[in-house]
Amino acid sequence: MIKNSLLIVDDDIYVTRLMAELLKEMNFEVKTINDPTLILDVLEFEQPDAILLDYYMPKQNGLQPLELIKNNKNYAFIPVIVLTAETEKEKLSEFFKMGAADFLSKPVNFVELEARINSIIKISNLNRKLKEQLDIIEKKDSESNKFLEIVVKDIKEPLKRMSLTLHELELKADKGTYT
Repeated sequence: MIKNSLLIVDDDIYVTRLMAELLKEMNFEVKTINDPTLILDVLEFEQPDAILLDYYMPKQNGLQPLELIKNNKNYAFIPVIVLTAETEKEKLSEFFKMGAADFLSKPVNFVELEARINSIIKISNLNRKLKEQLDIIEKKDSESNKFLEIVVKDIKEPLKRMSLTLHELELKADKGTYT
């Protein structure tokens, strides 16, 4: 069975170790970083199926790395779950505006976390497959359009000549010189 991969970004080493161990027991492949400023460096070499991102960290709050991820076309498709003790609705809505797939309140319920991770990864995989199918359709559509352009061009020239010939015949018929 292929394991889904996760990246945990949390400044608290104890929390990342605990979460990593529990998620590994749930059959996830887990990588962790404790410095959110390194997230793009890590993503350059490891592209997980989902990211668990702490909101409250000393070097950056979770919105800053979330914005970096979502504004980078190479990583924007990776679903991010924000982990937070935040309860203020405006802050929570900000996560979604920035592109988070979900958020979970701390302390995290690991049964709920597993369910949400699996759900988000499933949705992400379906979206990826849908995008691949749309790319195939767009490519075929582009190829069809090119073919039609060639066909129209190939038909247009003989029709133009026939039209000119008909016009000449009409002129000759009008002059009575048609023989």
